[in-house]
Order: sequence, then C-alpha cells, then structure tokens
Amino acid sequence: MLLKRIASISTLTLLLATGAANAKTPGISSIASRTDAFSLSKVVPGDDANNNSPDGTPVGGTSPWRGAPDKEDSKLIGLPKPPIVGTEYLVQAGMSDPDNLFKTTEKTCDIDVKAKWPFGSEKGDCLYTVPQGYVLVKGDVQIEEKQRTCSKETDEFSTDGAVVKSRSEIENIYDAALKLAVKDKSIVDGLIKMRDYHLRAYDFASSRGTHHVVVSAKAGAFRRAICRGSVKDVGIRL
Repeated sequence: MLLKRIASISTLTLLLATGAANAKTPGISSIASRTDAFSLSKVVPGDDANNNSPDGTPVGGTSPWRGAPDKEDSKLIGLPKPPIVGTEYLVQAGMSDPDNLFKTTEKTCDIDVKAKWPFGSEKGDCLYTVPQGYVLVKGDVQIEEKQRTCSKETDEFSTDGAVVKSRSEIENIYDAALKLAVKDKSIVDGLIKMRDYHLRAYDFASSRGTHHVVVSAKAGAFRRAICRGSVKDVGIRL
C-alpha cells in the first residue's frame, strides 16, 4: 500500500514538472513563426536589394541629372490628344492637310562640354527650330554634373520658326466645319474636342518655335570640368 502511494506521488510530481516546462518553453514551430513574422516586417514593399526608389534613384541620395527624369507625357499640353475626325469638313472649311494635325516631332541634342585645369572655361549650346507648321510644347534639359562644375546659362524659347495659323483663323475654320457636319452628332462631338485641343495648344505654344540652351563648364585649380547631358524638344503640328 505504501509503495502504491509513493508511486502515485511520483507520477503526480512528474506530470506537474512536465506541465511547467511546457508552459515556459514555446514549441519550435512557435519560435519559427515569430522569427518569420519579424523578418517580414523589415521588408519595405517596392524597395529592391539596393534600396532604390522606383525611378532608380538611391533613397536619401540625389539623381545625377539636374531636374526631373525625362518621361513621355501623353498630355503634352494638359489635355489628351483627340482622334482626328471630320477631315472632309475641315478641308471644306479651309484647313490644309488635317490628317497631319497634332502629329509630333522630336529632336535630341547631346551636350558634351569639357574645360581643362587650371581654371579653364568652355561653353556648348543646343539650338533647335521646329519645321514650319509646328510649335514646341516640350523642352527637357538634363545635365549630368561632375563636382558642381556645370551651369546652365541659357534656356529660352523664342518665336523664330513658329509659323502657324492665328487663333481667329483656327476658330473660324472649326466654326465652319461644325456647321457643315451639323447632322452628324458623333463628328460634331469629335470636332469640338479637336477645336478645344487645337486652341489650347495654340495658347500654350504659339510663340515657341526655337529652343536655345547654353551650358558652361568651369574647371578648378587641380581638376578639369566635364559636363554631359541632353536637350530633348518635342513639337506638335498645328
């Protein structure tokens, strides 16, 4: 009887000790789950292994280009380019070659200016004039700087080369075309969108025919200056 009682006490003691151990020590799967959750919390969505932002610029650093990266913009004047419709009515109203309205032309000029040390100075420029019938709606200048030895001295637009119809001529042509197409609602709606886009482009860029950029490089006492980059101009036919 005494032996049975001792055995029962031993069994109870063992069970209590095992329960306490399990309460203090989490299982391996529990530890692994906590570790995985902590690791995932350190990952920032969208970052790559080099901790770069989506445009490739190091986070916390600066881009080697002065100004925003060049990106194509479908809304060159702040409005989406409309489809060309009702060309037969536009021709009757006095517009020549309406099929080529709002077509774009692009020109890129490379910049590569070098100045020798000590204290040398050199300049380089880009000059672009659009073809007749076009105006400039975009002129991006990007300069790669080396130890801040580059500067943009000139970045200006002028009316040279901007040969397009006047605003009143544009309005009169669309007014006449709309009267001719009055029975075709879909064409009328399309012509109104074209007119709004055409006038917006004219107001935005009618004086922009030529873009002139001058970049200078200035060397230091013990280092030369290297300035590289590009000028990208976009013209639209009006």
